[in-house]
Amino acid sequence: MAVINSLKEQLYQPIHSEDTESEPPDTSRLIVPKICQKSHLRLVAPWIASTFSLALITGYLLFQQYNSSTYLATSLSAFRTDLHDAHPYISYEERVFSGKLAFDEEIGKVYRDIDLSAPQYFGLPSPEIDDAWADLMRGEFVRMTDEEAAPYTPGLNKAPHSDYYHFE
Repeated sequence: MAVINSLKEQLYQPIHSEDTESEPPDTSRLIVPKICQKSHLRLVAPWIASTFSLALITGYLLFQQYNSSTYLATSLSAFRTDLHDAHPYISYEERVFSGKLAFDEEIGKVYRDIDLSAPQYFGLPSPEIDDAWADLMRGEFVRMTDEEAAPYTPGLNKAPHSDYYHFE
C-alpha cells in the first residue's frame, strides 16, 4: 500500500530540452519515489512459496506414480488375494501367449506370428481353441442352477458348450 500511496503523491513535469527557449523545470517540487524492498518482497513472497510448494508436491506425486507402476509391473503380490487364509490354496503360473501381430514391410501387410507348439487362444472357432480356453480358465465361471438364474433368464443364455448358466 505504501508503494501505491507514494505513486499518488508524485508530480510530473515536462523534461527540459536545450532546444526550447523555456526555463528549465523546477525540480524542487518533484517527489522522488522511494521503492521499499520489503513491500516488494511481501508482494512476491506468496508467489514464490506457492510455486515452490507446487513443485515439491508435483515431484512427490510423480515419484510415487513411478514407484507404484514399477511395483505393479514386477510383483505378483499386487494381484494376490486379500484373504490370507486362501494363500496356501492359490497357485500362480506364467503363461506366454503367441499370435502377436507383426507388420511385413515387403508386402505391406499385417500378419499373426503363430507358434504352433503353444496352445492357440485366437482364431477361427474350433474345439482346440475351446479346450485351450477351458484349460486356461480352470472353472473360473461358476455354474448357476436354474433356480439361481430364474430372475435373469429373459436376458441370460446358457453357455453353449456346457448347457449351464454361469456367474461372471
